[in-house]
Amino acid sequence: MWKPIKKIVEDQNGAVTVDWVVLTAVTLGLGTVTYLSMENSVDSLTGEFSTKMVNTDVSTEG
Repeated sequence: MWKPIKKIVEDQNGAVTVDWVVLTAVTLGLGTVTYLSMENSVDSLTGEFSTKMVNTDVSTEG
């Protein structure tokens, strides 16, 4: 009974693939967390900028 379990535990086939899958998942997770934490700030900033641009008077006198 222990031989098949020991063989599975010691088998290294696919270990690199698992490493890349975990690394990719962590990278995507960090990117998502960063995006979500900055989303409201960026929306607020662009809204303020847009309001200031719309309310700015531009002189057309030469």
